[in-house]
Amino acid sequence: MSLRKKSNVFKLIHLRNSNKLFHLFNVRKLPIVCVFFHRLLVFIGLQR
Repeated sequence: MSLRKKSNVFKLIHLRNSNKLFHLFNVRKLPIVCVFFHRLLVFIGLQR
């Protein structure tokens, strides 16, 4: 299998997985999750 085909397969798998995650989370909960991760990243950044 060529590298290009492999990357396409990985992209498809990733898209399917992210779609499942997206359906698990409510659309209204998504911004809260984003803010939480952003704060977590900022917190980790301040620790260094």
